[in-house]
Amino acid sequence: IGDEALKFGWPATLADDGPFWTHQLSEPRLREIMDFLRTVVDQEWDQIRKDAIKDVIDFDPGNSQFSISVKSLRESWQRPPTTN
Repeated sequence: IGDEALKFGWPATLADDGPFWTHQLSEPRLREIMDFLRTVVDQEWDQIRKDAIKDVIDFDPGNSQFSISVKSLRESWQRPPTTN
């Protein structure tokens, strides 16, 4: 399709192929990725994950940002409507 929004990590600018993603519909490439994921050591994985994912998603322990958003939405639903 070629739409940029369909690429892994969009809107971040990442390579078409990385250690654990690809834009190729290729069984050999998918096998390479699966083999890598199966054999990579934890320390290397942590570094690769941090380097690649930092531009895609911000890790939020306990989902605190999500919880704040949900709480705010719930409070807005419970407020009586304002009259003009």
